[in-house]
Amino acid sequence: MFQNSAHIKTMLDNLQTGIYILDARGVYIYANKAHLEQSDVAEEALLGNDVHDLIPLGVVDFCISDLVREKGRAVTVVQLVTPGTGATPYRQLITSTPLFDEDGEIEYFFTEAHNMSQLNMRYYAALLAGEGLQQVQGDTGAPRRVPKTIICESPAMRRLFDAVDRFCNIDIPLLITGESGTGKEVMAEYIHQASNRRDKKLVVVNCAALPENLLEAELFGYEKGSFTGALQTGRQGMIEQAEGGTLFLDEINSLPLGMQAKLLRTLETRTVQKVGSVQPRFVDFRLLSATGQDLEACVQSGQFRLDLYYRINAVPVNIPPLRQRAEDIIPLAVHFLQQFCEQYGRVRFFSKEALQALQRYDWPGNVRQLKNYVERLVIMSAEDELDVRQAPENLLPDEAVPAAFAGPPAPAIDFAGGHFSLKDYLAECEREVLQATLEQFKSTYKAGAFLGMTQSSIAKKKQKYNIQY
Repeated sequence: MFQNSAHIKTMLDNLQTGIYILDARGVYIYANKAHLEQSDVAEEALLGNDVHDLIPLGVVDFCISDLVREKGRAVTVVQLVTPGTGATPYRQLITSTPLFDEDGEIEYFFTEAHNMSQLNMRYYAALLAGEGLQQVQGDTGAPRRVPKTIICESPAMRRLFDAVDRFCNIDIPLLITGESGTGKEVMAEYIHQASNRRDKKLVVVNCAALPENLLEAELFGYEKGSFTGALQTGRQGMIEQAEGGTLFLDEINSLPLGMQAKLLRTLETRTVQKVGSVQPRFVDFRLLSATGQDLEACVQSGQFRLDLYYRINAVPVNIPPLRQRAEDIIPLAVHFLQQFCEQYGRVRFFSKEALQALQRYDWPGNVRQLKNYVERLVIMSAEDELDVRQAPENLLPDEAVPAAFAGPPAPAIDFAGGHFSLKDYLAECEREVLQATLEQFKSTYKAGAFLGMTQSSIAKKKQKYNIQY
């Protein structure tokens, strides 16, 4: 019936909502494109199979068709889906409607399945439409190499990931740089998971957190009896633990010069020598490093070895601060909101004013600061709709909501001149307002949000009037 109607199938395949149809036994007879994509399953692997087979596989813990059969009417529930192909688990809002035959018996189950994350993105996109803010794009079903757990809406981040993808499977050292809180460890995890070493361990070492007197033993390991307090069995170092996988040295600028020399030797010979041992051991690992400091300046000041700098910096990966990728602020905030609502069992939504304030703020602490702010707001707010001023304390810094400014005075009118051009006068007023607004906000994105214009319109007018700020 359904599968033979090409017209209906075309219409259903163009919906962003997942649709699937079961026969009276609970066997899949149709699934549209959106449902197949969000389930991460091929059509031929789904059709003809019983929906109840998903329960022992752990994909779902119940079948909504059973509830529909029991109640004899449409049922709506929220369900956790855990795909068996390694895809990310997600929650879906599903409504299943029974279709009856002439005898009043259920013949088909027609089910709509909304991925909650995508549904929320579409809600915020509609909320912000026409407000001059960076729009939440949602998931249109288009192919995307970056995993859905990575928020990557800004052109700057998309260009970065496009570049990184070219080096994931090449065993060369990568140096990840960026301000504190930009997500350097997240980038390291992405590179590891996208590499051919993904089946082995990613060993993370925070060089700044290890005491200097223990650093060598932690990194390189030690033989039994090497020093007072050493385990009698000896210990494997973190470099050896990364055998076949990836070693990520965060805050590598914190390594003492002596450790830098030993690390350089390890990278050049691909061997490690434990404390108390005279026998080096070959180790196969890929090195990723990260720093929030300017390593070139550290080299100039004698705090970092030049030869090691060249060795670890085969390809630099610089993550821009959040203030330079404003398109990511709202998608990140929405992502964290969903994460913490699920964690704390809350139902919360951002107000339009809250989203405007979030995007106006510079976020000096970057993604980490935004994540912590959203978590605190979810915990402390007593209302479902989140506004920046409704929490017990104003968690968002005052700079996020700038005080009103008077703006420029209107240009004077020369009545004695004998001629007046209203067009030129209005253009001068526009130029003065744009100049004052850009000087206030220091950003075309923020100026656009304040004036109710798009960022591209602000940029064009800035160029038109040759405005400097």
